[in-house]
Amino acid sequence: MQARTLTDELLEAVRVGTLSDIGPCYTRVPLGVFVSGRSAAWIARTVRVREVGSSNLPAPTIFSCLTRRLPRWLIGSVSMDLSAVESRLRGLIRDVPDFPTPGIVFKDITTLLKDGSAFRVAVGALCEPFREDRPQMLAAIESRGFPFGAAMALELECGLALMRKPGRLPAATERAHYDLEYGSDSLEIHCDALQPGQRVLVVDDLLATGGTARAAVELVERLEAEVLGISVLIELSFLEGRKQLDGTVVHSVLKY
Repeated sequence: MQARTLTDELLEAVRVGTLSDIGPCYTRVPLGVFVSGRSAAWIARTVRVREVGSSNLPAPTIFSCLTRRLPRWLIGSVSMDLSAVESRLRGLIRDVPDFPTPGIVFKDITTLLKDGSAFRVAVGALCEPFREDRPQMLAAIESRGFPFGAAMALELECGLALMRKPGRLPAATERAHYDLEYGSDSLEIHCDALQPGQRVLVVDDLLATGGTARAAVELVERLEAEVLGISVLIELSFLEGRKQLDGTVVHSVLKY
């Protein structure tokens, strides 16, 4: 028997009355597990949207449920407590003082990554603005951009290119230099990682002064690809990193 699509399942839920408002802040919706990227084998139960922030949320997140082939009229009937999502993610990011140098407060995302449901929610939030006009490639920045980039590439069904520190890629590379709030560094990408004209989304865990992101944009443009935008989990707004990016679209999930 062929698996039913997400839209089929939601329309059936509406018909039989299992999709119904239970309050002003949340709606009961069926959540499912995606298979083959486009079909869904549904979990035979419903959960509250507020539970997006809980530790036992089944896959996929509510973000995926609301944006994969969902009828526009149905989207308007579902509301989500985004503050609960943000609070959950923010609470899992650890501040480490004086790392990597004195005076720096490091935002440690490893404490979020080890929580599977929160990681899933974070990936959904990073993908959210780019689901309609999807990228053809993601360019993930070493090293904390890698886990988010890999998961997002699967979610958005596109390819993944790696931007690494000098000397870590084996074939011919392009290199761009940049300044950090605590020093300077360089990024490299394989010369054949991107094709001219490809739409590319740059991914990292954090936007600070904007130097790393600016170097990533420069590398994409050198390979004659198009920068669709930059998606980061954390933005340190007080460092004004967006000013380095010349009007490039920047999406951040959490702002500090």
